[in-house]
Amino acid sequence: MAKCEILLTTEDGQKVAGVVIFGPGGLLATPTKGYEVLMKNVMATDHEVDGKEVSPEDMKAWFESLPRHYSGSYMRARMIGK
Repeated sequence: MAKCEILLTTEDGQKVAGVVIFGPGGLLATPTKGYEVLMKNVMATDHEVDGKEVSPEDMKAWFESLPRHYSGSYMRARMIGK
């Protein structure tokens, strides 16, 4: 099982908006209270990987692309486990 935190930069520092888990059952988002809509949007967003669109249906490629897709100063993704 692998986990990826979705982090937001706020006036108080970095906050965890939620965690995306990739395991035998597929993808699962566990939002932090107040960030349910944001995490729902994260889970519905396609990513570009090597010039190709990757949707959440391609679970492994999509999950692995989270840190590249979310790498800004406001919102970023960080792998936290395998």
